[in-house]
Amino acid sequence: MVAYFDTSLLVGRYVQQEASTSRAYEASRCTDRIIVSDFGLLEASTALRQLAFRKELEIGQLNDVLAMLEADIDAGELTKVVHDWPSTIAKTDAISGYVVPEEGGRTLDLIHLAIAVSSGVSDFFTADKRQAECAKLIGLQAKLF
Repeated sequence: MVAYFDTSLLVGRYVQQEASTSRAYEASRCTDRIIVSDFGLLEASTALRQLAFRKELEIGQLNDVLAMLEADIDAGELTKVVHDWPSTIAKTDAISGYVVPEEGGRTLDLIHLAIAVSSGVSDFFTADKRQAECAKLIGLQAKLF
């Protein structure tokens, strides 16, 4: 199975936080390949830097975690998909028009959904209930962790 991971699950693979680490571990066991995008990686690296800013991670730990993330991409544990931003924005807008009136939704979450759909992934893993519901509305197999 190939699955797109939202940012919270991706960060949880590398940093121990209360529930996110166990959710990320469980999600990782449910898939053979994890799909990430440049957008997801940007969001993940920013979230990790925020942990350092809040002193929940030391700078040395931050650098180690960012290096592990890159090493996992290089090793093929994470598959980075390339997408076209103008198409992604258009698809995000279409998804927004369809799902937001029914479920609500945040733009950044909808961008993840658009990238997942564009990359041909059918499984979408998230820790966000609303994002999971939006994913289901557009035909993705959403798994909530």
